[in-house]
Amino acid sequence: MAARVGATFAASNLVVDNSAFQRGGHDAVRDEWVRALRAGRLYRTPILEFEVLYSARHAREHAELRDELEALRPLPLSMPIVDAALAAQSELAEHAAGFHRLPHQDYLVAAIAAAHDLGVLHYDADFDRLAERSSLAFESVWIAAPGALDDQPPDPLRPLRRAVSNALGQFSADRAEQVRERVLRLLDEELRADELQPPARPVEDEPPAPPR
Repeated sequence: MAARVGATFAASNLVVDNSAFQRGGHDAVRDEWVRALRAGRLYRTPILEFEVLYSARHAREHAELRDELEALRPLPLSMPIVDAALAAQSELAEHAAGFHRLPHQDYLVAAIAAAHDLGVLHYDADFDRLAERSSLAFESVWIAAPGALDDQPPDPLRPLRRAVSNALGQFSADRAEQVRERVLRLLDEELRADELQPPARPVEDEPPAPPR
């Protein structure tokens, strides 16, 4: 299947790869990500859970990441899916020497998507290869154009910032900004208490300048 850039991916039902999950809070795609979550169109796999939770630095962060993952609908991993992933690897190996050397988790995510007639939301060209060169039938959907999200450094508070943004949707714009700023300051203080440097916040997260 052909790949596409998911400028409006919230209209599709998609299995989320870790490469997309880690970028869901990026300024360029955040609104579309939230729309897809609220519409119940994003799915998680056991592979995604292991990859995301591996990055937790302590039990509290592990629990917070688990809560964030709960926003995605779960899909199972079964032996038929594993067999389909291995078959796809064999197909790529037959195409050219070394052509099959993709991360095993990419094969499994693609096989899960194919088994449930879903696309894969990602930021990883490996899924284009799998969609185009293997028998796994799924749509390869980029969360944004390749290279478009490379300008923003990783944010260790990304999961919490995104959870705060989603939760504050119930407030009016002015009230939401006030509460959000207060919560983010608390998170920064907790990072400093752990002897960690809080990341620089995007411009839109900074409090507005006082009127002159």
